[in-house]
Amino acid sequence: MNKKDLTSRCTGIYFGEGPRWKENKLWFSDMQGDKVYTLDEDNNLETICDVKNQPSGLGWLPNGDLLIEKNYILNIFHFLCLLNQTN
Repeated sequence: MNKKDLTSRCTGIYFGEGPRWKENKLWFSDMQGDKVYTLDEDNNLETICDVKNQPSGLGWLPNGDLLIEKNYILNIFHFLCLLNQTN
């Protein structure tokens, strides 16, 4: 791959980490920006949550709740994901 083959999909990310594909979106942490984002196929960047202390790996519980590993803190942050709930 050379430089002309690369395509920028979004800007403003300090250090993207732990990419995961779920619900037709790329989910990832920004370790230095202290946020978790999604990026959809139309290049829409959405902030899911702010997480202090360098969010890193992502995962989900069977009920859809998001789990976020925090670097250097040695714990897992449970983020209640309300994206698919209706009232």
